[in-house]
Amino acid sequence: MIIGELLPLLVAYWPIVLATSAAAYLLNNKFYKGLNKYPGAPLAAYTNWWRFFEVWGQKSEVTHVALHKEHGDIVRLGPNVLSFADPKAIKTIYGLNKGMTKSDFYPVQQAVSKGKRLQSLFSTTWEDYHAKYRRCVNGAFAMSSLVEYEPLVDSTTDVYIERTKELYCGEKKQRCDFTRWLQFYAFDVIGELTWSKRLGYIEKDQDVDGIIEFLNKFLSYAAPVSVSCCASAFIQC
Repeated sequence: MIIGELLPLLVAYWPIVLATSAAAYLLNNKFYKGLNKYPGAPLAAYTNWWRFFEVWGQKSEVTHVALHKEHGDIVRLGPNVLSFADPKAIKTIYGLNKGMTKSDFYPVQQAVSKGKRLQSLFSTTWEDYHAKYRRCVNGAFAMSSLVEYEPLVDSTTDVYIERTKELYCGEKKQRCDFTRWLQFYAFDVIGELTWSKRLGYIEKDQDVDGIIEFLNKFLSYAAPVSVSCCASAFIQC
């Protein structure tokens, strides 16, 4: 009965209803849980689309540094997102059982198999899952273990230096895309550490199986999409 009476009014005055709803939505974002007291980019308080385009334009880190220089340790980057520059906040934000849960940034990074999400230590939002599987790899990151990896890194470094001389320092030297060449080194080091075998990036001077290209495309998608939900290094309020 009430809907039947309101519907003609909504149809007749839809521009006013639409404008009023949009204004209410934006104002709610602006004053969300009192976050309006924190400075930041003017548009950030009203919508996450500002941050989306910043990340899409691949310049967000420059913007964030500039905002912190201008406004201090706490900067507002979205309706429900704050960025903290004070190192003392790290333990509070990232410590276990601190009440600061991971945002929706992380599930976007999860792989999908047979229609089901595959969580990892990085992408999970469950603290119990993270704590359980972190114990399985803690030993690999102990200082005693890291020292044992040094010969593996050295062997790849030796090959990297020799290939650098062959490709870029001889009479038939090529032009070196150092960013790409260093990334090949990093992936071969990971291969040595994980499987005791280089993956072949340095020897072949190419992206083996297109893995790096795939990761670049994936991150180009995941970065703007995930921050439109909520950003990784920030607190969701």
